[in-house]
Amino acid sequence: MTTLFTPFFASSRRGDAWFFAGLKSSFPNLDKSGVDIIHEAKPCENGESVPGCKVFSVPASDSSKAEQVEGDDMILHDGVALQDQVLIFQYKGRVHAVDNWEVELRPVKDKQGDNEDAEEVWVRRKQRLG
Repeated sequence: MTTLFTPFFASSRRGDAWFFAGLKSSFPNLDKSGVDIIHEAKPCENGESVPGCKVFSVPASDSSKAEQVEGDDMILHDGVALQDQVLIFQYKGRVHAVDNWEVELRPVKDKQGDNEDAEEVWVRRKQRLG
């Protein structure tokens, strides 16, 4: 009976694979809508000041080649295909990825057991059905 459903499942494509975007604690927790400029530096849980978001350029053909876009390149596009970029930020404790992306939080596999609450942020393109 499982063979009947096989045609309805699309095989996973490399462009839909999960990629690591950093620890959740490396994203400042934005808590006021419309007040902050998202790419300006904000304090994180660890005391560092970092941009309020991370931007990654993710090739449609292979998301394992995702590269973080930093500095002025976050604002200046210089012919870069914006549909291959994802903006990731934390707002009121939840991590979001814009647009048509999925976010998954995974526990850190800490060998020393120091930080049991730490979570990793993994992102991928939303799966298309059909």
